[in-house]
Amino acid sequence: MRLLLNILLCLFSLSPLVAQVKHLGRYEVEHRWNNEDYLVVSNEDKGALLVRTIAAEANKNPTVLLTHLDNALEETWSGLIEIPKRFFL
Repeated sequence: MRLLLNILLCLFSLSPLVAQVKHLGRYEVEHRWNNEDYLVVSNEDKGALLVRTIAAEANKNPTVLLTHLDNALEETWSGLIEIPKRFFL
């Protein structure tokens, strides 16, 4: 009985696994040390919005970089917005 159990266990361990995640796409961004954090907002069937805060230099307002990605994770537009220091991000 134990031999049969070991044989079945070996057969199951050799079978391919189907519980892996299949990624539909990939979007890469260059990392810089002044990038603080990012946020991804889903636009459902219209893609996603990537919101990244860029650290403010001395006596400057912090900047937010907005990037819109379509469903294929291709960049459709990008823009910068300066946030006054008195606002909370």
